[in-house]
Amino acid sequence: NLSVSLFILLALSWCQLIAKTIITKPSYPGGTEAMMAFLDANISYPEEANKNRMEGKTLVAFIVNEDGTLSNIKIQKSSWEILDNEALRVVQL
Repeated sequence: NLSVSLFILLALSWCQLIAKTIITKPSYPGGTEAMMAFLDANISYPEEANKNRMEGKTLVAFIVNEDGTLSNIKIQKSSWEILDNEALRVVQL
């Protein structure tokens, strides 16, 4: 049937278009080791948090754009506001 064949052809063309637009998983320049070195060099544990023995894990979510910049940076899981703010500051670097 011509309409079925045309539908299949359009579906295959659409799948090929989607396959061509799949983006490679982003990675930090230099890999995980370089990212950890950057974080170690730039994270400054807030004095107030240290003095008050505040600790916890802050999970930051963001989108990596095609040009490598980050957008939509937000706290996914909060610990303490002061620690969240430091996490956001470093991610925005």
